[in-house]
Amino acid sequence: MMKKTRSRVSLIQGPQAKGSLGKKVASRHNLVELGGLQGQKRGTLRKNLSRNFDEKSLQSSSLSKSYKTLQRRESKIAKDFFMMAKPIIDQPKHLLDFIDFDFENPPAIYESPLLGDNFQKGILGGSKFIPVDSFMPDDAFVIASKEHRTIKDIATSLKFLKGGPRKEIFFNPDEVKVAIVTCGGLCPGLNVVIREIVMSLWFNYEVRDIYGIKWGYKGFYTDVEKNWLPLKPAVVSDIHKDGGTFLGSSRGGFDGDKIINVLLEKGISQVYVVGGDGTHRGINQLSKMAEERGVSIAFAGIPKTIDNDIPLIDSSFGFATSCEVAAEMIQSAYIEATGVINGIGLIKLMGRHSGYIAMQASLAHGGVDFCLIPENPYELNGPNGLYQQIYERVREQGHAVVVVAEGAEDGLINPEEKFTKAAQ
Repeated sequence: MMKKTRSRVSLIQGPQAKGSLGKKVASRHNLVELGGLQGQKRGTLRKNLSRNFDEKSLQSSSLSKSYKTLQRRESKIAKDFFMMAKPIIDQPKHLLDFIDFDFENPPAIYESPLLGDNFQKGILGGSKFIPVDSFMPDDAFVIASKEHRTIKDIATSLKFLKGGPRKEIFFNPDEVKVAIVTCGGLCPGLNVVIREIVMSLWFNYEVRDIYGIKWGYKGFYTDVEKNWLPLKPAVVSDIHKDGGTFLGSSRGGFDGDKIINVLLEKGISQVYVVGGDGTHRGINQLSKMAEERGVSIAFAGIPKTIDNDIPLIDSSFGFATSCEVAAEMIQSAYIEATGVINGIGLIKLMGRHSGYIAMQASLAHGGVDFCLIPENPYELNGPNGLYQQIYERVREQGHAVVVVAEGAEDGLINPEEKFTKAAQ
């Protein structure tokens, strides 16, 4: 019986298989085998092949039903195989990966102060109000890209660790010392971020040593007595009502060695840095320097950009406010343009390398005729050029409103049509 079974399998698998159906079954069977599935699943598949696809059944009316059954089983096996692929998670190194410690006496792992069931205490302020099921697993992740074609693409795509409270934490809250700093340009919401960090550390994790570093990176090591500001709820309770940053900010001033040295002198264990791309390059460098020295300092980067040009998030804080204010400016230009004969309103908005503010504000207003952004190519001259389109729009409706992103000239099809050259 075994010899007969093998002959039937080889009939479907081998080069002697007849017809397109035999080739399909053969290719699917080989695909599953190449996937590395062995043992019981492969043996079951062979039995199904030998039972349902002998020389007579190839001519029978039950062939389609048997083939569909096999197809569903193989599809499930393939999905199980692809889902078993180890996810590729881009994650920072854990502090235990590079600090020196005795393996016989490893560092203690602490239970999160958030663990508990006292919901009323959480509402009124305090810790121990999150049930155990609400904590984020250590291996939870989010998929970097939203678009995938196959299950294999999902299984092998880039992933990031998912944020959220963990049941176990590395630092002892009673010993934690924290530094918070804002760097780079201003944007709405900075004080909200500072306030939320302080409030969460103070009430949820019961951290008491919190410092705000004034004037960006250089505030770490210059005039330390004045630039290291102790923070507590009473200090930051109302700062979210004001614009700008309560701590002040600056560009540049980064000196990795000086910053690490003062952090060690102060006994800082966590650093929260709010800034843009340049600021985060500094955070990356500080993390590498701390790793090289083998010191347990955790650096947390909070992305800040009013332009919303961060590819991995839908919206950065401050972007919505900037669009609201920009729409008000567009309305002023719209009134001016419609208040005169053949009026043209021209508004330039922020967006050196991206047109999110210009585009979103234009859509929010609803009365913009042309929106120029660096991502969308266009030309100035010619029958399809901007000048001709403005002329026709003014002739049709008596006015035109044009919104231009700061870096819109990067979208010019013809580099010779730079605004600066056109104005000469």
